[in-house]
Amino acid sequence: MGYRRMSGRARLMSFISAFGLTWTTRNFVRLDDYLSRTIILHLGGMRSHLPLAGDFEGRAAVIDALQAIEVEFELLSFRIHEVIGKGEKLAVRWSARLANRGSGSELATGGMAQVSFVDGRVEFCAVYADTAALASLMGWAGGAAPLACEQQVGPLEKSHIGSNRCDIEAFFLAAHEQWHEGRYANVVRAHFHPRARLRFAGSGLFPAFSGTHIGHEAIIAAAGSLMSQFERVHGHIDDILVEGNRVSVRSSLRLRHRQTSLKADTDICDAYVMNLDGEIVDWVAYCDTGLLAQLAQRVGPGNWD
Repeated sequence: MGYRRMSGRARLMSFISAFGLTWTTRNFVRLDDYLSRTIILHLGGMRSHLPLAGDFEGRAAVIDALQAIEVEFELLSFRIHEVIGKGEKLAVRWSARLANRGSGSELATGGMAQVSFVDGRVEFCAVYADTAALASLMGWAGGAAPLACEQQVGPLEKSHIGSNRCDIEAFFLAAHEQWHEGRYANVVRAHFHPRARLRFAGSGLFPAFSGTHIGHEAIIAAAGSLMSQFERVHGHIDDILVEGNRVSVRSSLRLRHRQTSLKADTDICDAYVMNLDGEIVDWVAYCDTGLLAQLAQRVGPGNWD
């Protein structure tokens, strides 16, 4: 079966395989058949701490960006943990081990990407990873020793949800607003399983932005710690992908650090698992950890208001 006639999931796995081979062989021409001419690649993060981040439009610009990443990092290993979605829109949760080609320093990290296909080719790809850890690997002064990816993105609990896709999307749209209005404790107690797990996929630069929090009170405390430091000026959900009991939510936010009053635009990608009763049992959050570090510590220059 030809690549463009595959199912969305099979096409995604074929693209990932080709990308890994491209990174290893440095033959980026092989990606021509996989990328749309008008592709948009979004690499989450701010260039003030991660020069490789940003938005890249068009096949040539995207391949240049990927080559810049390959020049900086050697890919030692790569693993797919799960794929969420069907058809032409999919989310993939991954982990990787990278090495800085210059220093030889190694990093185990994890991330998430949302990918959209049009006419069998990648039209949009948004990638979210631990930006503080990647910046640290590149020598950024605000970085810190990263956690091993196995501690961030282990296997998720398997179950099935009884609600339909529209109900799930409506819930996350409403919960997103309630959460950022400060009613996060109500959301947790009403819609999370008592032993639900929240994992910030972070470098450990700040305890509040990393680690695992289990149970209502621990999740509420972690959320309260973040909300006490950062105010959401405005924000919205960009995309919700649903497959059975698994959900990926991509959202854009404008944050203000309450102490410094610095503001910055960012985006977040979250992965959720729900049980048969419609309760959230697992939540993994991927955010721009480097940006949070800069806002909280005023490390380095940034695009601040």
